[in-house]
Amino acid sequence: IQCSSYVLLEAPLQNFARPATIRKRSGAKIRNAWSPLTKMQTLLHRFFAIASTVLLLVDVSSAAESSDGLIEKGKVFEKKLQADEALPLYLAAEKAEPKNPELLVRIARQYRWLMTDASDQQEKLRLGHIALDYSTRAAACGPKDGDAQLATAITLGKMLPYLPAKEQVAASSRIKESVDKALAVDSHNDTAWHVLGRWNRVLAEVNS
Repeated sequence: IQCSSYVLLEAPLQNFARPATIRKRSGAKIRNAWSPLTKMQTLLHRFFAIASTVLLLVDVSSAAESSDGLIEKGKVFEKKLQADEALPLYLAAEKAEPKNPELLVRIARQYRWLMTDASDQQEKLRLGHIALDYSTRAAACGPKDGDAQLATAITLGKMLPYLPAKEQVAASSRIKESVDKALAVDSHNDTAWHVLGRWNRVLAEVNS
């Protein structure tokens, strides 16, 4: 790079001082353009850039491992039908994976189980609405996930006996819609066919 009657040995790095040594065009022997201080600054700059990248990758990897670990621990309690133990683990994992449809389905399931165990009707409805919210989110995040699409139907089916008559009518149509979406994704979903069968039976009883 030429500038007037001088030639710079190297372009200066951004945020650092210009090279301390330059030469004239006369052909004088080229000497190192970087002072010891500038060299040290350059090395430190490169070191911190690499260190920052490594730490970022480690943080991302650790977060993923932590989330997976929490979910696996939650599954152990879920298999034992221990919703009180599984739910906190799933909720902690949700912070890292808020749009994971499988995780949202599992969280909704735990709230449904807690709803079933609750003795007070208002508490049942409170837990049911939380489960419904997670079920709806799961369906939105997993359009190609049959279990995610079916979650809303299952949750509303559990809530149905505790809902007012008008809300039961609205819930019934949502159950059918949820089942249809689940079967559209997977026509061999046995649970979806079971829910659809129960829905038709209840509908027939109401119309008889």
